[in-house]
Amino acid sequence: MSRNGVTIGIDIGTTAVKAVAADADGRVTARARIPHQVRVPTPDRLEHDAEEAWRRGTLAALDRLHRLLPGPQVRAVAVSAMVPSLTAVDSAGRPLAPGLLYGDERGRVAGDQPVPALGEAAEFLRWMAAEVPGAAGYWPAPAVANHALTGDAVLDFATAATSFPLFDGTGWDPAACAERGAAVTQMPQVQTIGAAAGQVRGTGAVLGVGAVDALCEQMVSGADRDGDALVMCGTTLIVWVTVPEARHVPGLWT
Repeated sequence: MSRNGVTIGIDIGTTAVKAVAADADGRVTARARIPHQVRVPTPDRLEHDAEEAWRRGTLAALDRLHRLLPGPQVRAVAVSAMVPSLTAVDSAGRPLAPGLLYGDERGRVAGDQPVPALGEAAEFLRWMAAEVPGAAGYWPAPAVANHALTGDAVLDFATAATSFPLFDGTGWDPAACAERGAAVTQMPQVQTIGAAAGQVRGTGAVLGVGAVDALCEQMVSGADRDGDALVMCGTTLIVWVTVPEARHVPGLWT
């Protein structure tokens, strides 16, 4: 094992929170998996218990890795997650509502849209602000997890970008948020992927800002050359192809 200690990656997935510890040479030294339920209250709805899956699941995965590791220093922790997702939280960052997930009809957008649909997160916010008006915050899964780890609700730029038109590429859009019943102050802070965003409670580890799960999987797989294809076989099947220029294809994310 490297004398430099380990970094920990935590992924909030549809059916479990997974975590791995890796040393400076990329060797995985410990793994943990904390399963959670996917709730389907009606055929068109898909949700998590956000307290169980996003908050407690993240803390449990990190705690289990600490128990498995033979004492190396944890230098950094980062969280990735599926998109889109959203819940309402109180002033302590505890979820007050279900965690809405991609494909849930409460985010339905008119027209022929890929999944996740452009605007799905905005419709989640509309529903959530009406269901839990005056919540301290309306946060996606990574912000809930990051707050549990550090006390700060931090979100990565890539996840925020999937919330368009709520996030316009430079920040949360006040008018777009207000039209859905929320204020910019109720949204999490957005930082660059990889930025240091505080210290993980009870440790000397830095919280590194994560990213959308698919982007992280592309980095780890090394699918970074033109023509490379990445196939992600999870709850959702995603085929991701690297191309040299931007293309607009109806029904696809590009």
